[in-house]
Amino acid sequence: MALNRGVTNRVNWVLDNCLPPVVRDAPALMRPLMRMVLGPLYNDYVRFKEQAAGMSAAEYRAVYRRLHETFLARETDLSPACVEAIRRETIGPAVLDAGCGRGYLSRVLAGDGLRVTATDIAPAAGAGKYFAVAADIESLPFAARSFDTVISTHTLEHVLNAGVALAELRRLARRRLILVVPRQRPYRFTFDLHLNYFPYAWSLRNFLGNPKARIEVIDNDLFAVEDLD
Repeated sequence: MALNRGVTNRVNWVLDNCLPPVVRDAPALMRPLMRMVLGPLYNDYVRFKEQAAGMSAAEYRAVYRRLHETFLARETDLSPACVEAIRRETIGPAVLDAGCGRGYLSRVLAGDGLRVTATDIAPAAGAGKYFAVAADIESLPFAARSFDTVISTHTLEHVLNAGVALAELRRLARRRLILVVPRQRPYRFTFDLHLNYFPYAWSLRNFLGNPKARIEVIDNDLFAVEDLD
């Protein structure tokens, strides 16, 4: 069962902002709730944060391949407003969609006449003809400045070495970098495989280390644009 992004946005906002931290991260509350929602996949989600640092690249990929078809496996993690913002901010014909998931955004941008290349660590069924390479975002097989716009949405929160991934995305961008991450507080018990958290716009700005980056909140996501040319 795939839950609508708008529904999960609202649920996550309530969990993160309306419950005191001592309640929000209480095993007595969250373990039964996660067991009810995740069923047999409960242990995969609960243990991931603690085990990720010790995983090999193959083990890390295997986790994502195994969990692609859960209730979280919706067509896209982007809200319609975020998709429209990306379409508006994308410049140049050559575009990289790094962390393409099911290829939804790649199909939208290709429909706008752009030349899209898409990558993912564990490509899901349905990525379609725009999926080009199974690749780790920390080491992408393209020459520097290969793309006018590099886009990465709902990916950096999953990456063990987010700073390395950011440097790689910047290496490939000739003109513009667009990032979307969820605005989310760090808790042990979450219904996702996130390792990095950006609860405020300044959290993302400090991570980017770029005071000129444009950052706005769109449907409880942080939307960032860097101009690199």
